[in-house]
Amino acid sequence: MFIHKRIGELVYGVKRYIFSKGIIGILISVISILQALLLGRIVSGVYSGETTVDIMSNAIVLASLLLFRILLLWFNQVYGKWIIGRVKNRLRERAFEKLLRLGLGYLTQNRTGTLESTIVAGVDYLEGYVSLYLPQILVCIIGSGAMIVYIFTINIVLGVMVLLTALIALFAPVIFVDWISKFTEDHWQSYTDLNAEFVDCVQGMVTLKAFNATERVGDYLKNKMNILFKATMKSLRINLADVGIAGFAISFGSAFTLALAAYYTAKGLISASKLSVLLFLITEVYRPVTELGIYFHQGFMGMTSADDILKLLDEEENIKDCENKVASSYSQINMIPPKITFDNISFSYPSQNKGDIYIKKIIDNLSINISAGKKIALVGESGSGKTTLIKLLMRFYDTDKGTIYYNDINIKDIPLKLLREKISVVSQDTYLFNGTIEENLRLAKPDASLDEIEEAVKTAHIYDFIHSFKDNYKTSIGERGLNFSGGQRQRIAIARAILKNAPLIILDEATSSLDNKNENDIQKSLEKLLEGKTAIIVAHRLSTVKNADKILVLNSGNIVEEGTHQKLMEKKGYYYRLVSAQNNVEVRQ
Repeated sequence: MFIHKRIGELVYGVKRYIFSKGIIGILISVISILQALLLGRIVSGVYSGETTVDIMSNAIVLASLLLFRILLLWFNQVYGKWIIGRVKNRLRERAFEKLLRLGLGYLTQNRTGTLESTIVAGVDYLEGYVSLYLPQILVCIIGSGAMIVYIFTINIVLGVMVLLTALIALFAPVIFVDWISKFTEDHWQSYTDLNAEFVDCVQGMVTLKAFNATERVGDYLKNKMNILFKATMKSLRINLADVGIAGFAISFGSAFTLALAAYYTAKGLISASKLSVLLFLITEVYRPVTELGIYFHQGFMGMTSADDILKLLDEEENIKDCENKVASSYSQINMIPPKITFDNISFSYPSQNKGDIYIKKIIDNLSINISAGKKIALVGESGSGKTTLIKLLMRFYDTDKGTIYYNDINIKDIPLKLLREKISVVSQDTYLFNGTIEENLRLAKPDASLDEIEEAVKTAHIYDFIHSFKDNYKTSIGERGLNFSGGQRQRIAIARAILKNAPLIILDEATSSLDNKNENDIQKSLEKLLEGKTAIIVAHRLSTVKNADKILVLNSGNIVEEGTHQKLMEKKGYYYRLVSAQNNVEVRQ
Protein backbone atom coordinates (compact mmCIF):
# COMPACT_ATOMS: atom_id res chain seq x y z
CA MET A 1 0.00 0.00 0.00
CA PHE A 2 1.42 3.36 -1.03
CA ILE A 3 0.13 6.84 -0.20
CA HIS A 4 1.42 9.94 -2.00
CA LYS A 5 3.19 12.22 0.48
CA ARG A 6 1.04 15.16 -0.66
CA ILE A 7 -2.20 13.27 -0.93
CA GLY A 8 -4.00 16.03 1.00
CA GLU A 9 -3.48 18.51 -1.86
CA LEU A 10 -4.65 16.03 -4.49
CA VAL A 11 -7.91 15.16 -2.75
CA TYR A 12 -8.62 18.52 -1.08
CA GLY A 13 -12.37 19.02 -0.83
CA VAL A 14 -13.27 15.39 -1.63
CA LYS A 15 -11.74 13.51 1.30
CA ARG A 16 -15.14 12.78 2.81
CA TYR A 17 -16.36 11.41 -0.52
CA ILE A 18 -13.37 9.08 -0.82
CA PHE A 19 -13.99 7.91 2.75
CA SER A 20 -17.68 7.36 2.03
CA LYS A 21 -16.78 5.34 -1.09
CA GLY A 22 -14.60 3.17 1.11
CA ILE A 23 -17.54 2.72 3.49
CA ILE A 24 -19.69 1.58 0.56
CA GLY A 25 -17.00 -0.96 -0.33
CA ILE A 26 -16.98 -2.18 3.27
CA LEU A 27 -20.76 -2.46 3.20
CA ILE A 28 -20.46 -4.64 0.10
CA SER A 29 -18.05 -6.89 2.01
CA VAL A 30 -20.42 -7.01 5.00
CA ILE A 31 -23.25 -8.08 2.70
CA SER A 32 -20.93 -10.80 1.36
CA ILE A 33 -20.45 -12.08 4.91
CA LEU A 34 -24.20 -12.02 5.52
CA GLN A 35 -24.76 -13.89 2.27
CA ALA A 36 -22.26 -16.53 3.39
CA LEU A 37 -23.97 -16.85 6.76
CA LEU A 38 -27.41 -17.16 5.16
CA LEU A 39 -26.10 -19.75 2.73
CA GLY A 40 -24.70 -21.69 5.68
CA ARG A 41 -28.03 -21.45 7.47
CA ILE A 42 -29.88 -22.75 4.39
CA VAL A 43 -27.46 -25.68 4.05
CA SER A 44 -27.79 -26.40 7.76
CA GLY A 45 -31.57 -26.22 7.46
CA VAL A 46 -31.61 -28.73 4.63
CA TYR A 47 -29.49 -31.21 6.62
CA SER A 48 -31.41 -30.66 9.86
CA GLY A 49 -34.82 -31.04 8.25
CA GLU A 50 -36.16 -27.51 8.62
CA THR A 51 -39.49 -26.71 7.00
CA THR A 52 -39.64 -25.56 3.42
CA VAL A 53 -41.14 -22.26 4.58
CA ASP A 54 -38.09 -21.49 6.77
CA ILE A 55 -35.66 -22.45 4.02
CA MET A 56 -37.54 -20.37 1.44
CA SER A 57 -37.67 -17.34 3.73
CA ASN A 58 -33.88 -17.51 4.15
CA ALA A 59 -33.52 -17.96 0.38
CA ILE A 60 -35.65 -14.85 -0.24
CA VAL A 61 -33.50 -12.83 2.18
CA LEU A 62 -30.39 -14.17 0.44
CA ALA A 63 -31.74 -13.17 -2.97
CA SER A 64 -32.63 -9.72 -1.61
CA LEU A 65 -29.10 -9.26 -0.27
CA LEU A 66 -27.70 -10.36 -3.61
CA LEU A 67 -29.83 -7.77 -5.42
CA PHE A 68 -28.86 -5.08 -2.92
CA ARG A 69 -25.19 -5.97 -3.38
CA ILE A 70 -25.51 -5.66 -7.15
CA LEU A 71 -27.09 -2.21 -6.72
CA LEU A 72 -24.30 -1.16 -4.34
CA LEU A 73 -21.64 -2.33 -6.80
CA TRP A 74 -23.27 -0.27 -9.54
CA PHE A 75 -23.60 2.79 -7.30
CA ASN A 76 -20.00 2.39 -6.14
CA GLN A 77 -18.78 2.61 -9.75
CA VAL A 78 -20.93 5.65 -10.55
CA TYR A 79 -19.99 7.35 -7.28
CA GLY A 80 -16.31 6.77 -8.03
CA LYS A 81 -16.69 8.48 -11.42
CA TRP A 82 -18.42 11.40 -9.73
CA ILE A 83 -15.60 11.75 -7.18
CA ILE A 84 -12.82 11.70 -9.78
CA GLY A 85 -14.80 14.16 -11.89
CA ARG A 86 -14.68 16.65 -9.02
CA VAL A 87 -10.97 15.99 -8.45
CA LYS A 88 -10.13 16.40 -12.15
CA ASN A 89 -12.13 19.59 -12.51
CA ARG A 90 -10.53 21.11 -9.44
CA LEU A 91 -6.96 20.15 -10.40
CA ARG A 92 -7.34 21.37 -13.99
CA GLU A 93 -8.87 24.61 -12.78
CA ARG A 94 -5.97 25.10 -10.36
CA ALA A 95 -3.42 24.23 -13.06
CA PHE A 96 -4.94 26.64 -15.58
CA GLU A 97 -5.14 29.45 -13.02
CA LYS A 98 -1.52 28.73 -12.11
CA LEU A 99 -0.46 28.99 -15.76
CA LEU A 100 -2.22 32.35 -15.99
CA ARG A 101 -0.35 33.58 -12.93
CA LEU A 102 2.99 32.19 -14.12
CA GLY A 103 2.54 34.19 -17.30
CA LEU A 104 4.38 34.40 -20.56
CA GLY A 105 7.84 33.77 -19.11
CA TYR A 106 6.95 30.27 -17.96
CA LEU A 107 5.12 29.39 -21.17
CA THR A 108 8.07 30.38 -23.36
CA GLN A 109 10.35 28.03 -21.43
CA ASN A 110 8.05 24.97 -21.49
CA ARG A 111 6.65 23.01 -24.40
CA THR A 112 2.94 23.19 -25.11
CA GLY A 113 2.65 19.43 -25.60
CA THR A 114 4.30 18.71 -22.24
CA LEU A 115 1.94 21.08 -20.42
CA GLU A 116 -1.02 19.55 -22.26
CA SER A 117 0.08 16.06 -21.18
CA THR A 118 0.38 17.14 -17.56
CA ILE A 119 -2.97 18.94 -17.34
CA VAL A 120 -5.02 16.54 -19.48
CA ALA A 121 -3.53 13.03 -19.45
CA GLY A 122 -1.73 13.47 -16.13
CA VAL A 123 -4.94 14.40 -14.35
CA ASP A 124 -6.77 11.53 -16.10
CA TYR A 125 -4.24 9.06 -14.69
CA LEU A 126 -5.26 10.12 -11.20
CA GLU A 127 -8.63 8.43 -11.71
CA GLY A 128 -7.32 5.00 -10.76
CA TYR A 129 -5.46 6.37 -7.76
CA VAL A 130 -8.14 8.61 -6.24
CA SER A 131 -11.41 6.88 -7.05
CA LEU A 132 -10.24 3.24 -6.96
CA TYR A 133 -6.96 2.68 -5.11
CA LEU A 134 -7.47 4.94 -2.06
CA PRO A 135 -11.00 3.74 -1.15
CA GLN A 136 -9.94 0.13 -1.76
CA ILE A 137 -7.26 0.41 0.94
CA LEU A 138 -10.03 1.00 3.46
CA VAL A 139 -12.05 -1.91 2.06
CA CYS A 140 -9.03 -4.23 2.33
CA ILE A 141 -8.19 -3.29 5.90
CA ILE A 142 -11.73 -3.40 7.27
CA GLY A 143 -13.68 -5.61 4.83
CA SER A 144 -11.14 -8.36 4.26
CA GLY A 145 -9.95 -7.98 7.83
CA ALA A 146 -13.44 -8.62 9.20
CA MET A 147 -13.86 -11.72 7.03
CA ILE A 148 -10.48 -13.10 8.11
CA VAL A 149 -11.42 -12.53 11.76
CA TYR A 150 -14.63 -14.51 11.16
CA ILE A 151 -12.66 -17.35 9.54
CA PHE A 152 -10.45 -17.42 12.65
CA THR A 153 -13.60 -18.01 14.74
CA ILE A 154 -14.36 -21.06 12.62
CA ASN A 155 -10.84 -22.50 12.58
CA ILE A 156 -7.51 -20.95 13.60
CA VAL A 157 -5.43 -22.90 11.06
CA LEU A 158 -7.68 -21.81 8.18
CA GLY A 159 -7.54 -18.23 9.47
CA VAL A 160 -3.73 -18.24 9.56
CA MET A 161 -3.58 -19.70 6.03
CA VAL A 162 -5.91 -17.03 4.61
CA LEU A 163 -4.17 -14.23 6.50
CA LEU A 164 -0.66 -15.18 5.33
CA THR A 165 -1.59 -15.60 1.67
CA ALA A 166 -3.61 -12.37 1.72
CA LEU A 167 -0.62 -10.49 3.17
CA ILE A 168 1.70 -11.97 0.51
CA ALA A 169 -0.70 -10.84 -2.23
CA LEU A 170 -1.13 -7.45 -0.61
CA PHE A 171 2.57 -6.66 -0.23
CA ALA A 172 3.93 -8.41 -3.36
CA PRO A 173 4.40 -5.04 -5.12
CA VAL A 174 6.84 -3.96 -2.35
CA ILE A 175 9.41 -6.39 -3.77
CA PHE A 176 9.32 -4.64 -7.12
CA VAL A 177 8.54 -1.07 -6.00
CA ASP A 178 11.89 0.43 -7.08
CA TRP A 179 11.63 -1.12 -10.55
CA ILE A 180 7.95 -0.20 -10.83
CA SER A 181 8.78 3.39 -9.88
CA LYS A 182 11.60 3.65 -12.43
CA PHE A 183 9.72 2.03 -15.30
CA THR A 184 6.56 4.04 -14.60
CA GLU A 185 8.54 7.28 -14.62
CA ASP A 186 10.23 6.25 -17.86
CA HIS A 187 6.84 5.44 -19.38
CA TRP A 188 5.39 8.82 -18.32
CA GLN A 189 8.45 10.71 -19.59
CA SER A 190 8.31 8.89 -22.93
CA TYR A 191 4.61 9.70 -23.23
CA THR A 192 5.07 13.43 -22.52
CA ASP A 193 8.03 13.63 -24.94
CA LEU A 194 6.02 12.00 -27.73
CA ASN A 195 3.02 14.23 -27.09
CA ALA A 196 5.18 17.37 -27.15
CA GLU A 197 6.76 16.36 -30.47
CA PHE A 198 3.38 15.46 -31.96
CA VAL A 199 1.85 18.83 -31.02
CA ASP A 200 4.86 20.59 -32.57
CA CYS A 201 4.47 18.64 -35.80
CA VAL A 202 0.73 19.32 -36.06
CA GLN A 203 1.23 23.04 -35.45
CA GLY A 204 4.08 23.16 -37.95
CA MET A 205 2.51 20.91 -40.61
CA VAL A 206 2.57 23.60 -43.31
CA THR A 207 6.26 24.27 -42.71
CA LEU A 208 7.10 20.55 -42.77
CA LYS A 209 5.36 20.14 -46.11
CA ALA A 210 6.95 23.28 -47.53
CA PHE A 211 10.44 21.96 -46.72
CA ASN A 212 9.56 18.40 -47.74
CA ALA A 213 10.49 17.28 -44.23
CA THR A 214 7.42 15.19 -43.42
CA GLU A 215 9.17 11.86 -43.96
CA ARG A 216 12.21 12.80 -41.85
CA VAL A 217 10.04 14.11 -39.01
CA GLY A 218 7.76 11.09 -39.38
CA ASP A 219 10.76 8.81 -38.81
CA TYR A 220 11.68 10.86 -35.76
CA LEU A 221 8.16 10.45 -34.38
CA LYS A 222 8.30 6.71 -35.08
CA ASN A 223 11.45 6.55 -32.98
CA LYS A 224 9.68 8.38 -30.15
CA MET A 225 6.76 5.96 -30.46
CA ASN A 226 9.17 3.03 -30.29
CA ILE A 227 10.74 4.44 -27.12
CA LEU A 228 7.26 4.72 -25.58
CA PHE A 229 6.45 1.16 -26.69
CA LYS A 230 9.62 -0.21 -25.06
CA ALA A 231 8.96 1.73 -21.86
CA THR A 232 5.38 0.41 -21.83
CA MET A 233 6.54 -3.19 -22.28
CA LYS A 234 9.13 -2.86 -19.49
CA SER A 235 6.48 -1.48 -17.18
CA LEU A 236 4.07 -4.26 -18.23
CA ARG A 237 6.63 -7.01 -17.58
CA ILE A 238 7.37 -5.86 -14.05
CA ASN A 239 3.68 -5.34 -13.37
CA LEU A 240 2.91 -8.88 -14.52
CA ALA A 241 5.65 -10.22 -12.26
CA ASP A 242 4.12 -8.89 -9.06
CA VAL A 243 0.60 -9.70 -10.32
CA GLY A 244 1.82 -13.26 -10.88
CA ILE A 245 3.14 -13.55 -7.33
CA ALA A 246 -0.06 -12.10 -5.88
CA GLY A 247 -2.20 -14.31 -8.11
CA PHE A 248 -0.26 -17.41 -7.10
CA ALA A 249 -0.64 -16.55 -3.40
CA ILE A 250 -4.38 -16.01 -3.79
CA SER A 251 -4.92 -19.17 -5.88
CA PHE A 252 -2.82 -21.25 -3.51
CA GLY A 253 -4.47 -19.79 -0.42
CA SER A 254 -7.98 -20.24 -1.80
CA ALA A 255 -7.47 -23.81 -3.07
CA PHE A 256 -5.44 -25.07 -0.11
CA THR A 257 -7.75 -23.47 2.47
CA LEU A 258 -10.87 -24.91 0.85
CA ALA A 259 -9.25 -28.33 0.55
CA LEU A 260 -8.23 -28.20 4.19
CA ALA A 261 -11.73 -27.05 5.18
CA ALA A 262 -13.23 -30.00 3.28
CA TYR A 263 -10.82 -32.33 5.06
CA TYR A 264 -11.81 -30.90 8.45
CA THR A 265 -15.49 -31.33 7.52
CA ALA A 266 -14.88 -34.97 6.60
CA LYS A 267 -13.19 -35.46 9.97
CA GLY A 268 -16.13 -33.82 11.72
CA LEU A 269 -14.07 -30.83 12.93
CA ILE A 270 -16.18 -28.38 10.90
CA SER A 271 -19.89 -28.66 10.23
CA ALA A 272 -21.32 -28.81 6.70
CA SER A 273 -23.06 -25.46 7.24
CA LYS A 274 -19.74 -23.80 8.16
CA LEU A 275 -18.10 -25.39 5.13
CA SER A 276 -20.74 -23.80 2.90
CA VAL A 277 -19.98 -20.45 4.57
CA LEU A 278 -16.26 -20.95 3.91
CA LEU A 279 -16.88 -21.91 0.28
CA PHE A 280 -18.43 -18.48 -0.28
CA LEU A 281 -16.31 -16.46 2.17
CA ILE A 282 -12.82 -17.62 1.20
CA THR A 283 -13.37 -16.53 -2.38
CA GLU A 284 -14.83 -13.22 -1.22
CA VAL A 285 -12.03 -12.44 1.25
CA TYR A 286 -9.48 -12.28 -1.55
CA ARG A 287 -11.61 -10.07 -3.81
CA PRO A 288 -10.69 -6.71 -2.19
CA VAL A 289 -7.01 -7.77 -2.14
CA THR A 290 -7.10 -8.75 -5.83
CA GLU A 291 -8.81 -5.49 -6.77
CA LEU A 292 -6.28 -3.47 -4.73
CA GLY A 293 -3.47 -5.13 -6.68
CA ILE A 294 -5.13 -4.20 -9.97
CA TYR A 295 -5.78 -0.64 -8.81
CA PHE A 296 -2.21 -0.35 -7.50
CA HIS A 297 -0.72 -0.23 -11.00
CA GLN A 298 -3.26 2.32 -12.18
CA GLY A 299 -2.64 4.27 -9.00
CA PHE A 300 1.14 4.20 -9.40
CA MET A 301 0.86 5.89 -12.78
CA GLY A 302 -1.43 8.42 -11.10
CA MET A 303 1.17 9.09 -8.39
CA THR A 304 3.86 9.57 -11.06
CA SER A 305 1.79 12.04 -13.07
CA ALA A 306 0.76 13.77 -9.82
CA ASP A 307 4.40 14.71 -9.29
CA ASP A 308 4.36 16.76 -12.51
CA ILE A 309 1.02 18.35 -11.60
CA LEU A 310 2.31 19.33 -8.16
CA LYS A 311 5.58 20.54 -9.68
CA LEU A 312 3.55 22.91 -11.87
CA LEU A 313 1.50 24.10 -8.89
CA ASP A 314 4.73 24.65 -6.92
CA GLU A 315 6.35 26.85 -9.58
CA GLU A 316 7.38 30.22 -8.21
CA GLU A 317 5.23 33.05 -9.52
CA ASN A 318 7.43 35.90 -10.67
CA ILE A 319 4.43 38.16 -11.39
CA LYS A 320 2.72 38.89 -8.07
CA ASP A 321 -0.83 40.24 -8.21
CA CYS A 322 -1.51 42.94 -5.62
CA GLU A 323 -5.26 42.15 -5.65
CA ASN A 324 -7.11 45.17 -4.17
CA LYS A 325 -4.15 47.19 -2.96
CA VAL A 326 -5.11 50.37 -4.83
CA ALA A 327 -8.81 50.62 -4.00
CA SER A 328 -8.17 54.06 -2.48
CA SER A 329 -6.58 55.28 -5.73
CA TYR A 330 -9.32 53.97 -8.02
CA SER A 331 -10.31 57.47 -9.22
CA GLN A 332 -6.69 58.21 -10.15
CA ILE A 333 -6.43 54.98 -12.14
CA ASN A 334 -9.61 55.87 -14.02
CA MET A 335 -8.25 59.20 -15.24
CA ILE A 336 -8.67 59.30 -19.02
CA PRO A 337 -6.49 59.42 -21.02
CA PRO A 338 -3.70 57.92 -18.90
CA LYS A 339 -0.12 59.07 -18.51
CA ILE A 340 2.56 56.36 -18.82
CA THR A 341 6.06 56.59 -17.36
CA PHE A 342 8.98 54.19 -17.71
CA ASP A 343 11.40 55.27 -14.98
CA ASN A 344 14.99 54.09 -15.42
CA ILE A 345 14.03 50.49 -16.21
CA SER A 346 16.29 47.56 -17.07
CA PHE A 347 15.31 44.09 -18.19
CA SER A 348 16.84 40.80 -19.33
CA TYR A 349 14.89 37.74 -20.41
CA PRO A 350 15.50 34.68 -18.21
CA SER A 351 17.81 32.19 -19.84
CA GLN A 352 16.42 28.88 -21.10
CA ASN A 353 19.77 27.23 -20.36
CA LYS A 354 19.88 25.73 -16.89
CA GLY A 355 22.72 27.23 -14.89
CA ASP A 356 22.57 30.59 -16.65
CA ILE A 357 20.38 33.14 -14.87
CA TYR A 358 20.05 35.77 -17.58
CA ILE A 359 20.87 36.32 -21.23
CA LYS A 360 22.01 39.64 -22.70
CA LYS A 361 20.20 42.73 -21.42
CA ILE A 362 17.39 43.84 -23.69
CA ILE A 363 16.68 47.18 -21.98
CA ASP A 364 19.23 49.13 -19.95
CA ASN A 365 18.37 52.15 -17.76
CA LEU A 366 15.62 53.37 -20.07
CA SER A 367 13.27 56.26 -19.20
CA ILE A 368 10.24 57.33 -21.24
CA ASN A 369 7.48 59.81 -20.40
CA ILE A 370 4.26 59.50 -22.39
CA SER A 371 1.90 62.39 -21.73
CA ALA A 372 -1.83 61.79 -21.48
CA GLY A 373 -3.52 61.68 -24.88
CA LYS A 374 -0.29 61.55 -26.89
CA LYS A 375 0.61 59.09 -29.64
CA ILE A 376 4.13 57.76 -29.17
CA ALA A 377 5.82 55.56 -31.76
CA LEU A 378 8.60 53.09 -30.98
CA VAL A 379 10.85 52.20 -33.92
CA GLY A 380 14.10 50.37 -34.33
CA GLU A 381 15.64 47.23 -35.67
CA SER A 382 14.51 43.79 -34.51
CA GLY A 383 15.72 43.05 -31.01
CA SER A 384 15.93 46.70 -30.01
CA GLY A 385 13.39 46.23 -27.19
CA LYS A 386 10.17 47.67 -28.66
CA THR A 387 7.87 44.71 -28.05
CA THR A 388 9.59 44.00 -24.74
CA LEU A 389 8.48 47.41 -23.46
CA ILE A 390 4.89 46.46 -24.27
CA LYS A 391 5.23 43.13 -22.41
CA LEU A 392 6.59 44.96 -19.38
CA LEU A 393 3.76 47.49 -19.45
CA MET A 394 1.23 44.62 -19.63
CA ARG A 395 3.13 42.90 -16.78
CA PHE A 396 3.77 39.74 -18.72
CA TYR A 397 7.21 40.23 -17.19
CA ASP A 398 8.46 42.49 -14.40
CA THR A 399 11.43 44.81 -14.72
CA ASP A 400 14.79 43.85 -13.24
CA LYS A 401 15.21 47.42 -12.12
CA GLY A 402 13.19 50.63 -12.28
CA THR A 403 9.47 51.31 -12.20
CA ILE A 404 6.62 51.68 -14.69
CA TYR A 405 3.82 54.07 -13.73
CA TYR A 406 0.21 54.28 -14.94
CA ASN A 407 -1.20 57.69 -14.00
CA ASP A 408 1.68 58.01 -11.48
CA ILE A 409 0.76 54.68 -9.81
CA ASN A 410 3.30 51.86 -9.86
CA ILE A 411 1.75 49.19 -12.06
CA LYS A 412 2.81 46.58 -9.48
CA ASP A 413 0.32 48.28 -7.14
CA ILE A 414 -2.55 47.87 -9.61
CA PRO A 415 -4.46 44.57 -9.73
CA LEU A 416 -3.55 42.75 -12.95
CA LYS A 417 -7.18 42.44 -14.02
CA LEU A 418 -7.75 46.18 -13.58
CA LEU A 419 -4.50 47.12 -15.32
CA ARG A 420 -5.25 45.00 -18.38
CA GLU A 421 -8.81 46.29 -18.54
CA LYS A 422 -7.29 49.69 -19.28
CA ILE A 423 -5.26 48.49 -22.27
CA SER A 424 -6.29 47.38 -25.76
CA VAL A 425 -3.62 45.55 -27.76
CA VAL A 426 -3.34 44.61 -31.40
CA SER A 427 -0.13 42.63 -31.85
CA GLN A 428 1.75 41.36 -34.86
CA ASP A 429 1.04 37.83 -33.55
CA THR A 430 -2.71 37.77 -34.05
CA TYR A 431 -4.33 34.83 -32.27
CA LEU A 432 -7.93 33.87 -32.95
CA PHE A 433 -9.60 31.05 -31.05
CA ASN A 434 -11.46 28.18 -32.64
CA GLY A 435 -15.08 29.32 -32.72
CA THR A 436 -17.17 31.95 -34.48
CA ILE A 437 -16.24 35.48 -35.48
CA GLU A 438 -18.68 36.81 -32.87
CA GLU A 439 -17.17 34.70 -30.07
CA ASN A 440 -13.71 36.06 -30.88
CA LEU A 441 -14.96 39.64 -30.97
CA ARG A 442 -16.80 39.27 -27.67
CA LEU A 443 -13.57 38.32 -25.92
CA ALA A 444 -13.06 42.08 -25.69
CA LYS A 445 -16.56 42.88 -24.43
CA PRO A 446 -18.83 39.92 -23.61
CA ASP A 447 -21.93 42.09 -23.23
CA ALA A 448 -21.42 44.12 -26.42
CA SER A 449 -24.57 44.85 -28.41
CA LEU A 450 -24.86 43.97 -32.09
CA ASP A 451 -24.70 47.68 -32.94
CA GLU A 452 -21.38 48.01 -31.08
CA ILE A 453 -19.99 44.98 -32.90
CA GLU A 454 -21.14 46.35 -36.26
CA GLU A 455 -19.51 49.71 -35.55
CA ALA A 456 -16.23 48.04 -34.58
CA VAL A 457 -16.03 45.85 -37.70
CA LYS A 458 -16.90 48.81 -39.93
CA THR A 459 -14.11 50.84 -38.37
CA ALA A 460 -11.73 47.94 -38.92
CA HIS A 461 -12.85 47.64 -42.58
CA ILE A 462 -13.90 44.01 -42.14
CA TYR A 463 -17.69 44.52 -42.35
CA ASP A 464 -18.09 43.55 -46.03
CA PHE A 465 -15.87 40.51 -45.60
CA ILE A 466 -17.87 39.20 -42.63
CA HIS A 467 -21.20 39.78 -44.37
CA SER A 468 -20.00 37.93 -47.45
CA PHE A 469 -20.49 34.72 -45.44
CA LYS A 470 -23.87 33.07 -45.16
CA ASP A 471 -23.64 32.91 -41.35
CA ASN A 472 -22.12 36.39 -40.93
CA TYR A 473 -20.89 36.67 -37.32
CA LYS A 474 -21.67 32.99 -36.67
CA THR A 475 -19.07 31.95 -39.27
CA SER A 476 -16.52 29.50 -37.90
CA ILE A 477 -12.98 30.85 -37.82
CA GLY A 478 -11.22 27.51 -37.46
CA GLU A 479 -8.32 26.68 -35.18
CA ARG A 480 -6.01 29.70 -34.78
CA GLY A 481 -8.08 31.44 -37.47
CA LEU A 482 -6.34 29.53 -40.24
CA ASN A 483 -9.45 29.68 -42.44
CA PHE A 484 -8.67 33.38 -43.01
CA SER A 485 -5.69 35.23 -44.43
CA GLY A 486 -3.20 37.04 -42.22
CA GLY A 487 -4.69 40.41 -43.12
CA GLN A 488 -8.24 39.26 -42.38
CA ARG A 489 -7.17 37.87 -39.01
CA GLN A 490 -5.43 41.11 -38.16
CA ARG A 491 -8.45 43.21 -39.04
CA ILE A 492 -10.63 41.02 -36.78
CA ALA A 493 -8.07 41.60 -34.04
CA ILE A 494 -8.25 45.35 -34.68
CA ALA A 495 -12.06 45.22 -34.48
CA ARG A 496 -11.71 43.35 -31.19
CA ALA A 497 -9.45 46.08 -29.78
CA ILE A 498 -11.82 48.77 -31.02
CA LEU A 499 -14.72 47.04 -29.30
CA LYS A 500 -12.84 47.00 -25.98
CA ASN A 501 -12.43 50.80 -26.21
CA ALA A 502 -9.73 51.01 -23.53
CA PRO A 503 -8.07 54.36 -22.70
CA LEU A 504 -4.60 53.07 -23.61
CA ILE A 505 -4.13 51.64 -27.10
CA ILE A 506 -1.09 49.56 -28.04
CA LEU A 507 -0.53 48.81 -31.71
CA ASP A 508 2.32 46.33 -32.01
CA GLU A 509 2.85 45.93 -35.75
CA ALA A 510 -0.94 46.17 -36.06
CA THR A 511 -0.92 46.65 -39.83
CA SER A 512 2.00 44.36 -40.70
CA SER A 513 -0.23 41.84 -42.56
CA LEU A 514 -2.18 44.42 -44.59
CA ASP A 515 -1.58 45.53 -48.14
CA ASN A 516 -1.02 49.23 -48.85
CA LYS A 517 -4.67 50.00 -49.74
CA ASN A 518 -6.10 48.31 -46.67
CA GLU A 519 -3.35 49.80 -44.50
CA ASN A 520 -4.31 53.31 -45.61
CA ASP A 521 -7.98 52.62 -44.86
CA ILE A 522 -7.16 51.19 -41.45
CA GLN A 523 -4.81 54.07 -40.61
CA LYS A 524 -7.67 56.53 -41.15
CA SER A 525 -9.95 54.45 -38.91
CA LEU A 526 -7.27 54.10 -36.24
CA GLU A 527 -6.70 57.84 -36.18
CA LYS A 528 -10.36 58.27 -35.31
CA LEU A 529 -10.14 55.49 -32.72
CA LEU A 530 -7.10 57.07 -31.03
CA GLU A 531 -8.80 60.41 -30.48
CA GLY A 532 -8.87 61.19 -26.78
CA LYS A 533 -6.67 58.18 -25.92
CA THR A 534 -3.04 57.53 -25.17
CA ALA A 535 -1.36 55.36 -27.79
CA ILE A 536 1.88 53.43 -28.13
CA ILE A 537 2.61 52.39 -31.69
CA VAL A 538 5.29 49.83 -32.48
CA ALA A 539 6.16 49.45 -36.16
CA HIS A 540 8.83 48.18 -38.51
CA ARG A 541 6.99 49.74 -41.44
CA LEU A 542 8.04 53.32 -40.72
CA SER A 543 5.43 54.85 -43.01
CA THR A 544 2.84 54.01 -40.34
CA VAL A 545 4.36 56.26 -37.66
CA LYS A 546 4.69 59.52 -39.54
CA ASN A 547 1.76 61.12 -37.75
CA ALA A 548 2.87 60.21 -34.23
CA ASP A 549 3.32 63.08 -31.76
CA LYS A 550 6.77 61.75 -30.99
CA ILE A 551 8.92 58.97 -32.38
CA LEU A 552 11.37 57.20 -30.09
CA VAL A 553 14.16 55.42 -31.92
CA LEU A 554 15.55 52.44 -30.02
CA ASN A 555 18.81 50.62 -30.48
CA SER A 556 19.96 47.85 -28.12
CA GLY A 557 17.45 48.89 -25.47
CA ASN A 558 18.37 52.55 -25.46
CA ILE A 559 16.79 55.65 -27.01
CA VAL A 560 19.24 56.98 -29.57
CA GLU A 561 16.94 59.58 -31.15
CA GLU A 562 13.53 61.13 -30.53
CA GLY A 563 11.32 63.68 -32.20
CA THR A 564 8.75 64.03 -34.95
CA HIS A 565 9.15 62.30 -38.27
CA GLN A 566 10.07 65.56 -39.99
CA LYS A 567 12.72 66.57 -37.45
CA LEU A 568 14.30 63.12 -37.39
CA MET A 569 14.51 63.03 -41.16
CA GLU A 570 16.17 66.47 -41.14
CA LYS A 571 18.79 65.22 -38.66
CA LYS A 572 19.81 62.51 -41.13
CA GLY A 573 20.83 60.22 -38.28
CA TYR A 574 19.90 56.68 -37.26
CA TYR A 575 16.17 57.09 -38.03
CA TYR A 576 16.96 58.59 -41.42
CA ARG A 577 19.12 55.59 -42.28
CA LEU A 578 16.36 53.19 -41.21
CA VAL A 579 13.80 54.95 -43.40
CA SER A 580 16.20 55.18 -46.36
CA ALA A 581 17.13 51.49 -46.10
CA GLN A 582 13.47 50.49 -45.94
CA ASN A 583 12.51 52.70 -48.89
CA ASN A 584 15.30 51.20 -50.98
CA VAL A 585 14.08 47.70 -50.18
CA GLU A 586 10.52 48.65 -51.13
CA VAL A 587 11.70 50.18 -54.40
CA ARG A 588 13.68 47.05 -55.30
CA GLN A 589 10.66 44.91 -54.51
